[in-house]
Amino acid sequence: MTGSPLRIVGLVLGAVLILVAIGRHRRLRNVDVILLLLAGAALVVVSGTNAADGILSLFSFKRGGDRRIIGICVFAIVLLFGLYVRAAVATTRADRQLSKVVEGMAA
Repeated sequence: MTGSPLRIVGLVLGAVLILVAIGRHRRLRNVDVILLLLAGAALVVVSGTNAADGILSLFSFKRGGDRRIIGICVFAIVLLFGLYVRAAVATTRADRQLSKVVEGMAA
């Protein structure tokens, strides 16, 4: 493992995410704390070790030619899509609850 600037930034951001999750666990929902911890841990593992190479090689993202970073970006995009769907569902739920409150106040 080399200490490239990208890996160092990944390690620092992963540690920051973990510290934010621990520091704000009382103000955040449990799901948000778990997501922050998992994201921070995943970022630390991917940045600090070569553990992701096994999974990436299963999907034909071999070492060299920036293929590893492309594979990680593909998985990150899939993860971001899942988080977007989660946020859209939460927004729809909040919209319905707000509509019920407004209708209740109007009645």
